[in-house]
Amino acid sequence: MGRCPKQFQEHDVFTQALLKDDISESELGGMVSIKRYEVGSLLSGAATHGNIVYLAELAADDLSQDIRGQTRQTLANIDRVLAHAGSDKSKLLRVEIWLSQMKNYDAMNAIYQSW
Repeated sequence: MGRCPKQFQEHDVFTQALLKDDISESELGGMVSIKRYEVGSLLSGAATHGNIVYLAELAADDLSQDIRGQTRQTLANIDRVLAHAGSDKSKLLRVEIWLSQMKNYDAMNAIYQSW
């Protein structure tokens, strides 16, 4: 097999580096470091890049709960992960909520607004 062009070799190193839990600026050629929290087999609960915390697919733990209970659990999970990353909900820039049925919107939104 022939050698990959230099730009692809560098991309491969960068991709491999991103799979590590902690990445230093020197490993990324001077870029801001990345820190992962609550690392799972596929995703991390959160990752920080510079001063930004990114959350990934946080949901309720008990799906037998109604939408109010699931919303409370999800928001508690968000609070926990944000605290672990050194942040809190007062610094949220964007929130995206996915509902299985729009009929649950009002009940979910009542809990969300009280949060």
